Amino acid sequence: VFDAHGVCQEHVAVLTDVTERREADESLRRSTALLEATQSTAQVGGWSLEVASGRLYWTAETYRIHETSPDTYRPEVATAIAFYASSSVPVIEDAVRRAIDGREYEIEVELVTARGQRRWVRTTGRPVFDAGRVVQLIGAIRDVTA
Repeated sequence: VFDAHGVCQEHVAVLTDVTERREADESLRRSTALLEATQSTAQVGGWSLEVASGRLYWTAETYRIHETSPDTYRPEVATAIAFYASSSVPVIEDAVRRAIDGREYEIEVELVTARGQRRWVRTTGRPVFDAGRVVQLIGAIRDVTA
C-alpha cells in the first residue's frame, strides 16, 4: 500500500495452506505407482470405456501388451478393435455389445500388436450402471500366449 507520494507504507500478503492438497497429490502418486507396479508384475492391464462419449482409457500395462505407448497411440474403440486378428474381431465386437447391454464377459481372443506380434489375450469386461443405464465399461486384459 503506497501513500500519495508513492512511498510504500504497508505490505499485504495472502497465504494459502496447500498442505492437504500436497498430501493428496503424494497419495495419488503413490497409489498410481503401486497400481502400475502391480499390473506390470501380474502382467494384467486395465481399460475403461465411457459409453456415451466413446472415450477409451488404457493403463500402462495395456499399452505394453499392445506394444505401443501413449506417446504414439491414443486408444479409440475402432482402432482398438483393429488390434485383434480378423477371426477375433467379431468375437470382441459381440462381447463389447453385450457388455453395453449390461452383461459381463470373459473371452480369449487373438491380438496383433503394433509391432505385428501375434498374442492370445484373455480380456474381461464389466458394465457400470448409473440409474439403471450402462454408463461405462471397465475391464482387464492379460497376455496368455504362453
